[in-house]
Amino acid sequence: MKVQSFAVAATYLILPLSNASPSTYETKEQPRAVRGTWGYLGCYSGFSIAWTTNVTTPSITNDLTPKKCQQVCYGNGLSLAAFTKGNNCYCHNNLDPLDEQLNSGRCSAVCTGDKYTKCGGPDSELSVWTEKDKKVKKGKPKAKVASNALRVCKHTRKNGRSKSICNGEHNAAGANLPVPVVGLVGSVFAAGVLSVV
Repeated sequence: MKVQSFAVAATYLILPLSNASPSTYETKEQPRAVRGTWGYLGCYSGFSIAWTTNVTTPSITNDLTPKKCQQVCYGNGLSLAAFTKGNNCYCHNNLDPLDEQLNSGRCSAVCTGDKYTKCGGPDSELSVWTEKDKKVKKGKPKAKVASNALRVCKHTRKNGRSKSICNGEHNAAGANLPVPVVGLVGSVFAAGVLSVV
């Protein structure tokens, strides 16, 4: 199903799989690539709105594995496959400037289709895979933020300290992003991770 969303104009893909919570199992195994053509890139924050822009896609059932998601991403011409909550698959061509690499332990949700493989984190953390032949790059903003533009902030908490980075502030990567928004009403998105001020 196609959903209207406020996000960077580009081709992205989300595959909703199930509302079921993933099972938890102990495993020491690293995520596995499919047939040597995909490699594990790492665990990333799920902050970026770009990862959640919908495109009409075939549905995948409640038995998510990296191979199944990678095949769908590849079939749609997208070179990044990401997983979260054990049962959600996302596709993309670039990392968003706001996607931060996290400690791999944060991506601890077990894939619903393979109890020995991790598929993201229990919250919004993404296990990201890439086609080995593709060069991964972070997207870059292409416009400056106008002084009267919507202000969007990313809030993080580390070691008991809060930090906010907003567009138009700081010199941090991703801090000066243009944020195209259509019909946004309200002040909080994604349980306080993204706030509109």
